[in-house]
Amino acid sequence: MKNNLKLIISFFVLSLITLVSSVFAWVNISKITNIKGPGGNIGDFTNLVTFEVQRLSRPDLGYEEIVDNLDMMRVFGETRPGEEYSFRIKIINTTVHSFDFYAELVNISNYTNEGGNPSYDIRDVFYIKDGIVSINNNDYPLTPNDQTVETKFGQTLNEFRLANLIVNNNIGLNVPYTVDAETQLALEFTLVYDASTEDIGYQNNQLRFDGIYLYGQ
Repeated sequence: MKNNLKLIISFFVLSLITLVSSVFAWVNISKITNIKGPGGNIGDFTNLVTFEVQRLSRPDLGYEEIVDNLDMMRVFGETRPGEEYSFRIKIINTTVHSFDFYAELVNISNYTNEGGNPSYDIRDVFYIKDGIVSINNNDYPLTPNDQTVETKFGQTLNEFRLANLIVNNNIGLNVPYTVDAETQLALEFTLVYDASTEDIGYQNNQLRFDGIYLYGQ
């Protein structure tokens, strides 16, 4: 019996790409509250960024922009083995200056609420499809920590499962990448709930992470 995952992510949008840091001045800017820190010469980069998700089992809906928790709840709903979600971060640099950015999934955890089983790590059955992050349709492979085949609870785990990509509890999605002035790009990757997951031990666990953070310089 395949299990449902009722909450794929703990509605991370408020701390997701809504938080952009400038390395030079260490300014944190919230897209939701528009908080500004010291260093008034630092632009509000959050206006250059949008975050979209497509549930691939519903291609009729296309990509949907995620702005708040209600958007997350509408797009994700119940997540079953075999579900795929395409994530897309769009950066439109309308400024006259180029800047570098780095993106990472932050503080990825296996949350076990009431009835959850900590022996089952939900990060073992979610993976990044083909280990690929795409920037403007150019593929950049991620490097797994361990390339040996691993089996748990009778299931052969995907090489690019989240647990095998995590370093210091985060997953870096790209090396620093330059966005030229007056250009745009899209960073994309697909998150998959492994279709071969049949053990119901995972069903009350939740995949959580603090967000997708973008660091700009």
